[in-house]
Amino acid sequence: MSTSETLFIFASSAIVLTGVGHTLAELAGARRPMPHHLVAVTDQMKASVLPMPGRAVSLFDLMRGLSLMMGALFIAFGVSNLALVSAVMASPLALGVDIAVCTLGAAVSARYLFPVPTVLMGIAALSFAATLFV
Repeated sequence: MSTSETLFIFASSAIVLTGVGHTLAELAGARRPMPHHLVAVTDQMKASVLPMPGRAVSLFDLMRGLSLMMGALFIAFGVSNLALVSAVMASPLALGVDIAVCTLGAAVSARYLFPVPTVLMGIAALSFAATLFV
């Protein structure tokens, strides 16, 4: 296995890890006791109902659904890269998309989230980019 393939697999694995970690944190967060002030915020989110096509959804459920979907999409993105290593590495466009998505993920994480997803997405972006030079 070449160095560039190793970097590519490492980057794709970081994406899968981000998705799995995010999904598990979202699911486990529902079971952890919350400070009193956060219980009030959560209750308000559950009480705030938004009209959606075909149904009404609480702000809490909307946020949870989007979060779980994001975790699933990160897992799918990473797994599809791992399943198609040769094909993606042979396509400058596909590799460029990987670099762009992970760079955007790192930037969004740095702005709105905490260090773990920022570092994992940054590692993935840098590793994908490094495959172009080794």
